[in-house]
Amino acid sequence: MDFFMPALKNPEQTLVLQRRLSKSVVLILLYLSTTGPASATGITIQSCATHREGDIYVLDADIQFDISENALEALKHGIALQIHTILRLKKDRNWLWDSVLKETVLRYRMEHHPLSGHYMVTDLLTGVRHTYPTLEGAVGFLTILNNIPFFESNLLKENESYTGNMRTQLDIESLPASLRPVAYLSSNWQLSSPWHSWEITR
Repeated sequence: MDFFMPALKNPEQTLVLQRRLSKSVVLILLYLSTTGPASATGITIQSCATHREGDIYVLDADIQFDISENALEALKHGIALQIHTILRLKKDRNWLWDSVLKETVLRYRMEHHPLSGHYMVTDLLTGVRHTYPTLEGAVGFLTILNNIPFFESNLLKENESYTGNMRTQLDIESLPASLRPVAYLSSNWQLSSPWHSWEITR
């Protein structure tokens, strides 16, 4: 079957139509590809620790990303990927569930610019955007967290013990509505680390 694109005199209109057609084709291919065997992909928290800077405890962490071919193909064709890192400070309790004293969610959006070929990572909390010529550079930015504000020091009390929890995942809800049902059902899109825990020391 042949497909015909209407002739448009305005180059910008032509580019917009081409992008829409490209994204539609990608969505169809992603639907079809989810029926195949899943590859070994995911996110791993390699290490994380906290230290005090004045009245704030900050986080340092090392994260490993192994993004699936489905997600990478979507990214290259204009579908942004949001990566969320959830940070929790818990007070340890012997007889009850640990109490969550503070929760922070770091939100990053990774995009591909089709004209320049560059990749962009935006911190959705601050609006700061970083641009990289390669996918490896963009992912590399997400792998290292340095001096991320976590919680205020006055949350810690004497003679109490505390634990930090961290998890990093692809936010499926931020995907296009037509792609979400497949992403929820396919292991190729279930990109999430296990919870990583560590002792908070004063």
